[in-house]
Amino acid sequence: MKPAEAVVIVGGGTAGWLTAGTIAARHHARMKAGGLSVTRIESADLRAVGLFRRGYRAVIHVMIASL
Repeated sequence: MKPAEAVVIVGGGTAGWLTAGTIAARHHARMKAGGLSVTRIESADLRAVGLFRRGYRAVIHVMIASL
C-alpha cells in the first residue's frame, strides 16, 4: 500500500488542532520533503474560543522540538 500524500482534518476545535499538530510532529521530515501535506478545515463563521487556538503554533513547535 502506498503511503498517504495528504491528510485533511475537517473541524477546528481542540481535537482538530491536536490531531493536525500530532500528525505534523510525527511526520515532520516527510512534510518538509514535500511527501505529505496536512490541511485542517473549519468554519469561518465560528470565533476562536480559548487560549489554545491563539497559542497552537507554540505547541506545535514544542512537539516538533521533542522529536
